[in-house]
Amino acid sequence: MSYLNKVICIVIALILTLPTVADAQESYSPIPNKNKGQFYFYWGWNQSVYSNSDINFTGDDYNFTLHDVKAKDRQTKLSGTYFNPGTATIPQYNFRIGYFITEHLSISFGADHMKYVVTQNQTVNVSGEIHGAHTGFDAVYTDGNEEVQLTEDFLKFEHTDGLNYENIELRYHYRLADIIT
Repeated sequence: MSYLNKVICIVIALILTLPTVADAQESYSPIPNKNKGQFYFYWGWNQSVYSNSDINFTGDDYNFTLHDVKAKDRQTKLSGTYFNPGTATIPQYNFRIGYFITEHLSISFGADHMKYVVTQNQTVNVSGEIHGAHTGFDAVYTDGNEEVQLTEDFLKFEHTDGLNYENIELRYHYRLADIIT
């Protein structure tokens, strides 16, 4: 996402948030909100950062591990895709719906849709074995210090449709501070 697109997203978020903040300040009450029995919902888009990964591949003719592989997310260009209900799940997104069981305790269901794309042309260490591929990569990689370059001839790996983290949470909510202006 370009710098200009990021700035536009931040400005839009601020414009949408300011009326809510102003309204919250005007209706402030020292009496705590009555959360019990209330539902909440949120939807948003995310940017992911991945640490280096060890990736293991297992099959009939191979069982090998690539070590310290670099990967990144894949952002969808800022467009109508984000705001069209029919395509809003294409970009990386976060979703959660919850219900307050008590004043401080809620149960919720959430989903995070992420995209994981291995960086091409990097050199990584490999261990294990590849047999029957009938390429220059057929070998036994014993010590894990042998290197391979991740070109399209060897591996092009991305997990961009279906890398979904779905979860159920039990959350405890506690107000740390009240901000009065």
